[in-house]
Amino acid sequence: MQKSELLRLAGSMEWSRERILAMLEKVSDADMDAPRGGSFGSLRATLVHLLGAEQVWGARLHGRAQGMPQPDAYPTRAAAGAAWREATAALLAYLEKLPEGEVTGEIQYANLKGQMVASRIYEILLQLFAHHAYHRGQIVYMLREMGHPVTGTDFMAYCRQH
Repeated sequence: MQKSELLRLAGSMEWSRERILAMLEKVSDADMDAPRGGSFGSLRATLVHLLGAEQVWGARLHGRAQGMPQPDAYPTRAAAGAAWREATAALLAYLEKLPEGEVTGEIQYANLKGQMVASRIYEILLQLFAHHAYHRGQIVYMLREMGHPVTGTDFMAYCRQH
């Protein structure tokens, strides 16, 4: 895997994040917290999980441990959006500074159960991108079920625009 390919996928993730945040701006606070099913039960909980995953993986890439935030850690979409943008910016800065040959390098970290594991950097990034797409789809599904208009967030839509 080439660094340029990872940067393109990261750009797509950043682009789709902004589309998700724009769609969520049209949702009331009550609807953000209403039970909706999915993996985390509500739009807010799913949003905070996506943000948290970027924070956790970003911390691991920098040699730090961090747990997942709880939904009430970000009581507003603005707070969650700002933190999510910050997490993505840190991830992009890390990747841009990473020497080309180091994307296949391995790092050790404690998983959320506290067990020490090792993964290649590109594997971590691919996991993050796939995870983002999975839960982004859950958010889009919840929005559709609520009758809100949705916009495309797929990788090919990003490719056609960039």
